[in-house]
Amino acid sequence: SGASVGIVQQTDYPCSGRVELVVALDRPEPFSLELRIPYWSVETAVAVNGRAVPDVKAGRYLELNREWSQDDRVVIDLDMRPHVWARPDTAAGDGVCSCSIYRGPVLMAYDPRYNKPHADGLPPVVAAPLSLQPVDDDTWLKPWLLFETPAVDGPALRLCDFASAGMAGDHYLSWLPLRIDPSAGAPFTRENPLRSVRV
Repeated sequence: SGASVGIVQQTDYPCSGRVELVVALDRPEPFSLELRIPYWSVETAVAVNGRAVPDVKAGRYLELNREWSQDDRVVIDLDMRPHVWARPDTAAGDGVCSCSIYRGPVLMAYDPRYNKPHADGLPPVVAAPLSLQPVDDDTWLKPWLLFETPAVDGPALRLCDFASAGMAGDHYLSWLPLRIDPSAGAPFTRENPLRSVRV
């Protein structure tokens, strides 16, 4: 119709999974708003003006085709539960394999400056279920995100976002030992890059 539309986004994503969109229009207009739902967001909730939208599917666009009015609000809650990519070539007899751990879209990493020393190497992360609990950091150089996850033996591991890892010059790891059955989900490979599994 030639009418201009404004859409204001309010969010702190990817710190949290909530994204709010507010529509600005001079007069009501019908049009289609298409939202990309990430493949990793298995349980995404979307509401328009407080009313839930059904059939939201991961890895697809969600089409919201309606007559829009001034201050209509879309709220998207993405599934930020942790998920992993397992390297199929690293499974050991005890079920420990090397995995990349993600929280939503953010790769998590082990940086020793946020952790107590582990004399015998990193203990495997507990994966039943995989848990990431936010923790505060009072160091002079704070990471953007910092979480704690239980280890099988020994103290819990603290994982920061990959962008903050190593910013003080420390060596860091993004492939971490995890006790998981890699056959539980399709492993990450070059031919199969969009498969991850929640444990």
